[in-house]
Amino acid sequence: MQEVIAVLDVGKTNKKIVLFDKRLNTLSVTKKAFPAVEQNGLLIETPDQVLSWLLDSLKLYSQKYHIAAISIAAHGAEAAFLDENGDFTVPPLSYTNSSSPGIIENFYQRFGSREQLHISTATPEVGDMVNLGKLVHFAQQKFPEQFKRTKRILPYPQYFVYKLTGKAVAEPTMLGCHTYLLDAQTRGYSSVVDGLGIREMLPEKISKSWDSPGKLLEGISREYSLPESCVVTSGIHDSNSSLLPYISSSEDDFVLNSTGTWCVAMRPSHKVELSEDQIGKMIFYNFDVFSNPVKTSIFMGGKEYQSYEMLFEKFSNQNSGSQPDNDVYLKVLEDGDKFILPSIVPGTGIFGESKGRVVEAGRAINYEDLAADNCPDFFKDRKTAEAVLALSIAIQSSIAIRHTGFAEGDKIYVEGGFAENISYLTLLQRLLPSSEVYTTSMPQASSTGAAILALAAIEGIAPDELDINLNFQTRRVPQDDKLYLEGYLQKYIRLLENSQQGVAE
Repeated sequence: MQEVIAVLDVGKTNKKIVLFDKRLNTLSVTKKAFPAVEQNGLLIETPDQVLSWLLDSLKLYSQKYHIAAISIAAHGAEAAFLDENGDFTVPPLSYTNSSSPGIIENFYQRFGSREQLHISTATPEVGDMVNLGKLVHFAQQKFPEQFKRTKRILPYPQYFVYKLTGKAVAEPTMLGCHTYLLDAQTRGYSSVVDGLGIREMLPEKISKSWDSPGKLLEGISREYSLPESCVVTSGIHDSNSSLLPYISSSEDDFVLNSTGTWCVAMRPSHKVELSEDQIGKMIFYNFDVFSNPVKTSIFMGGKEYQSYEMLFEKFSNQNSGSQPDNDVYLKVLEDGDKFILPSIVPGTGIFGESKGRVVEAGRAINYEDLAADNCPDFFKDRKTAEAVLALSIAIQSSIAIRHTGFAEGDKIYVEGGFAENISYLTLLQRLLPSSEVYTTSMPQASSTGAAILALAAIEGIAPDELDINLNFQTRRVPQDDKLYLEGYLQKYIRLLENSQQGVAE
């Protein structure tokens, strides 16, 4: 039977099981939605159902394949609270739940200010409960009796590892992804861990991401027809998993610009450095499988793009057609008086202090005030409007990339939705003229990263020692020297930095 690697890729709603051969070619992809359910006014995740689906699927696959390894990737904002038998004490809380302002402020009063924790853990505040330390604090306050019975707290991937092997493990990518639980300098547990009183509930050792904690539990191996030799890795954070194929394939310094609802720019680094003006913004460090820091900046580029496209559809008499040509961009740049500025969702991303607005000829209109009878004239010309929007998203991206510790000459890889937007790509290349910008296509990037870990575990070597040839395509974005952006860029940044929101200069 063909030997395969099975990856469980846990997104917020959709979960995937992806099978790879040992050359890391994708053999099968199965998806299923597991939305959170409401319970006593809270949204609760269903990891037990996900586990049952995984095991039932593996049993079916085992009729055709020899499953040599199982690897798990997941987003970084969920935790499992378990008793001594491995059963849930506190319900698996969704990070989308709202916490009361009192509980949030109590967290920062007890464990350090937002600024102090950003410096010590390289993590800014992200929502009410996206920071895992804050989710633990919420659980302590809202479920005190259940929490008293808690013996183990495990991030999501490690919950599945524990249920498969009976071993509780920790690894750097999950602990280091905006959790407040990892000290950015020592790479050990942070002061927040001791403040919460949970050190004994966490694994003592922080393992390598490709380490295998042990064999499958005998009962699982037998019941689901899985080989006793099946390797289970320690789990990985999905963003770091998406990054790993690029680390494995690139010999040069690079920034991965992953685009979607959130645009996430990531640059592998060697040390943790946050400038004073970056503290308090959505600029932070993840940690890769080698425990090296990855400087990261985020903004809601895809959300903004889609929101404005919907407004163009409403306010313009023209249908969306081909992308604006150079003459349209040249006219917008020559006029230099039309701008779309972030952020339509206040308080998010690296532009969180900026209020979303549109400026035309010195007149500013806040995003929430845009209407058919209160919109700039250029909204009515679809191609002009789309050119101004593309300029805005490309400029925001270039700023986000520079916040990652970008050095002139770094390669830029663009993946996700904007990798198909020629205007955006051309503008981004022009804004970063010393770098080569490439589009990439890796449909199962996070699953592929997890599969790399599994292959490393099977062979007993580190991921960077593997002899693999990842089959993903890159395409160089050409430089367009006709577009002179400097004057427009300077005006855009002045507006962005204007302390009187909504007032044009």
